[in-house]
Amino acid sequence: TFCGKQPFTGMQRWASIVGQRASRIGVQRRMASKDLTSRLLKLEHTNEELFQDMADVRVRAEHISVLDDMRYYCERPQTPVALGIFQKFASHGNKQSALLEGALFLHTELPVRIAMGAQFLDKMPRGLGGLQAFQEVRALFTTSFQDVRAFNFSQPPNVEDESRFHEILSTIQIRHKRVPEAIALGCEALRAQLELIHGESWWDSAERKEIQQLLEGFFLSRVGIRFLVGQQMKLHSQYYDGVTSSNMFGLVDLQTNPHRLVKSAISSVERMAMASFGACPNITLKCTSDITFVQVAYHIKFITIRLLRHAIQNTLACYGLEKVKAGEAPGITVTVADGPDNEDLCICVMDEGGGLPRSKVRYLWSYLHEDGEERDWEWVATSEEDNQFGESFGLPLARLRARLFGGDVKVQTMESYGLLTFAYIKKFDDAELLPERYSEVFEAEDDESG
Repeated sequence: TFCGKQPFTGMQRWASIVGQRASRIGVQRRMASKDLTSRLLKLEHTNEELFQDMADVRVRAEHISVLDDMRYYCERPQTPVALGIFQKFASHGNKQSALLEGALFLHTELPVRIAMGAQFLDKMPRGLGGLQAFQEVRALFTTSFQDVRAFNFSQPPNVEDESRFHEILSTIQIRHKRVPEAIALGCEALRAQLELIHGESWWDSAERKEIQQLLEGFFLSRVGIRFLVGQQMKLHSQYYDGVTSSNMFGLVDLQTNPHRLVKSAISSVERMAMASFGACPNITLKCTSDITFVQVAYHIKFITIRLLRHAIQNTLACYGLEKVKAGEAPGITVTVADGPDNEDLCICVMDEGGGLPRSKVRYLWSYLHEDGEERDWEWVATSEEDNQFGESFGLPLARLRARLFGGDVKVQTMESYGLLTFAYIKKFDDAELLPERYSEVFEAEDDESG
């Protein structure tokens, strides 16, 4: 014995050595296995990153391809429409054929108009078009552009194609519904940027004037797109739902009755004012005739409601809610002037809400909300129909809708008394005003006056 222990025999010593070596080899193998597993995981992760990078490159390439496609369509001329064209289509013997022709026209025309609308945001000075709100709107336009371009009509086109295209138009209409609200958020950021750059003199800056012109072009483009899409969708519904009317052809009223439309607009705005503020000034309507003509009835009602909402806000701001509720505030007068040989229908809304200094009338048309901000007034829509009239930029968009087919909106102020707002609706057939002609028809200083 050695120290009380039995000595190893030769066989035991050999077994011990073999066991120790086997243990070391096992450890080395486990370490090698872990290292190999780690390397494989890294390789797999590297491959995933590579595949993701390839996917990102593909997406960017497709995006660049779409942008190039949109730039190409920006260079193509838009096709102006006139209300007389719809009047002729209304007498078309085959309504289904007329519906298909309208779809084919939009399939060609919409990419041009959508690309043009997006271009106005791209042209913002100092890279301001990169603001998040504008980029979100830009993305909506890009998606809609892709949707229309990806659609293919059969050869020859058939009615099933029109129904499929109708679904795309419906998606576009819903997608673009809240564009004014998104642009309004962008305009708040724009104004903050201009104030940061120019201080108190931001209103007179060249950038502010350029932004005004670009937004006028953008919204005029949008109004035209909304009208064409809405017209086609309404025709589709009228045909397939069996809704027939002797005077309505889509959105175009072949026997527009201004008296009826303005009366309906007054009822709508009174209902909204009561729901929003609990009171509404008395509104008096005067109409000189019941002459009918061809026009977009919805536009007339939209314009009238926006003028009335502004007059109600002026009255509430001047006299306060309690006096309006008590009937102690002066009312609002709406006059509809027309005649058999008149060039324009004129709708005049007069309030006694204190008026504005003449130098401040120009602010009413600004998309940057210098004065009389409608966002300070929380209007409540009492129906889905009323909700259509709740867009931001009330007066500027009312003016654009009037100008689309040759009309206009003007404001005259009587400081310390009230405002007179005139909406001129062109009665005779006039071609649609397109954005590229806007600066030719209306001077660059358009927003400097009423």
